[in-house]
Amino acid sequence: MVGCTGPVGDEDSAASSQELYGLGPNARPWGNTSGAVVPVCWTNPDDRIDLQIKVREILRETWESYANVSFTGPDPSQPFGGAWIACSETPARHVAIQFSTATDYRGNTAGGGSQGAVVTLISDRALGVNYQRFRYEVIHEMGHALGFNHEMQRSDNWTSGSAAQCPGDGTDSGNYAEAKGGINLTPSYDPNSIMNYCNPAGFAQDLSLGDIAGVRAAYGRRDVKGVVYALNASKQLQWYRHDGRTNGSFAWGYGSGNVVGTGWDVKQLFAGSASDGVLYTVDAGNQLHWYRNSGRVGGAFRWEPGSGSVVGYGWNFKTLFSGGDGIIYGITPVVPATPATGIGPDYAAHPASGGELKWYRHDGRQDGSFAWAPRSGSTVGTGWGGFKQVFSGGDGVIYAITPATPATPRTGIGATYAGHPASGGELKWYRHIGRADGTFTWAPGSGAVVGTGWGSFEKVFSGGDGVIYTVASNGELKWYRHDGRTNGTFTWAPGSGSVVGTGWTMPQLVGDD
Repeated sequence: MVGCTGPVGDEDSAASSQELYGLGPNARPWGNTSGAVVPVCWTNPDDRIDLQIKVREILRETWESYANVSFTGPDPSQPFGGAWIACSETPARHVAIQFSTATDYRGNTAGGGSQGAVVTLISDRALGVNYQRFRYEVIHEMGHALGFNHEMQRSDNWTSGSAAQCPGDGTDSGNYAEAKGGINLTPSYDPNSIMNYCNPAGFAQDLSLGDIAGVRAAYGRRDVKGVVYALNASKQLQWYRHDGRTNGSFAWGYGSGNVVGTGWDVKQLFAGSASDGVLYTVDAGNQLHWYRNSGRVGGAFRWEPGSGSVVGYGWNFKTLFSGGDGIIYGITPVVPATPATGIGPDYAAHPASGGELKWYRHDGRQDGSFAWAPRSGSTVGTGWGGFKQVFSGGDGVIYAITPATPATPRTGIGATYAGHPASGGELKWYRHIGRADGTFTWAPGSGAVVGTGWGSFEKVFSGGDGVIYTVASNGELKWYRHDGRTNGTFTWAPGSGSVVGTGWTMPQLVGDD
């Protein structure tokens, strides 16, 4: 049910023929396709603090997550605008929120013109048996505040004075009757809209795909970065969003830690690294599976149709990682040389093999189809099997960490018995110029050392745009940003090495940027 799981499909592309209805002469917008800032205040700032907190959470999970909409307090520079305050202290156009004490109160939005709107919400058992109703009314009424009409009031639902769907029973005609003049961005009525009284879910708990497309058409798409997926020991896939990704601050998005998948019993997990929720796994039979988390913006348990599709066979690699744009790199397992064990071909010696860097491009990455680019499987590098960890930095940049070798003491006299200093643990930079078509072409300077002391990290993964996360044996998550990523220079952002998380002991971690 939509009301329980949210919209089915791809929220990032919002590939829907349905749009929200409204704005135009029916309402004054709060912004444009570059975004909307909506000042919000409480009629009584001391009333029902518990519900005030919940209202903020619900709006973060819905309108603010799906589109470039910000419900703000007096200081827009603070996260989510800081604290909302009393409406008496907010003289400009704003949305005022208040709570009714009436039993089973039905939410209401009044006004909406030059002074904004007044939204009244149910408080009766709102965090108990009426919670679904409360959540629905928060989303629905704030949809009105953003300028959207009831979906069933759009003109294309009415013919010769009759509604094709959701006509009402005549007792509340004002909320059902045709409302002319609103904007229809596409011609299709949306029966699943949060703004539709006849939504089959009843008290819908999230936006439909049409709602998402509509609010983005009006106010733009929120560009969300910093998404990290963790596969824990219980085979659950967890979602996190590092809101401090650009500067290394200890700030995480609401809902971080949400479980967005269960039963993920896989050998390997890696992301498509394009900020679009595409994930790949390799199962015990070396089959490559495609998934797309359409709930990646806010950490919802919602997956694109076709998720889990097999898109490849025989994926037996030591290391797999994405280069973005459907590009996947795999390092083949290293097979040591073997000596001859007798006479004849069955007993001949075999040279060492493996450690090759292979290039693939999944042209079916958008929908999980079994489509691959010509040259997929090409060898684009050799000698990659000796690195401890290898991961992508995006745009053809690849990082590799050499194994750390501890220092050894002198054991006798002579060169054979001399001690050796510690070595390894270097972070090396490469850039694959042939990433678009799988040719064996590398940038000058590839192999440059851009960091030292990286050999002790348990896990290392990319956050995109030069951001690198490391996990130490104590579970500390650290942030780095390689400002020399485009040319391989030894240049790092201030604050690199900052601790941005603790308890990160999950077996597998991947970044989706």
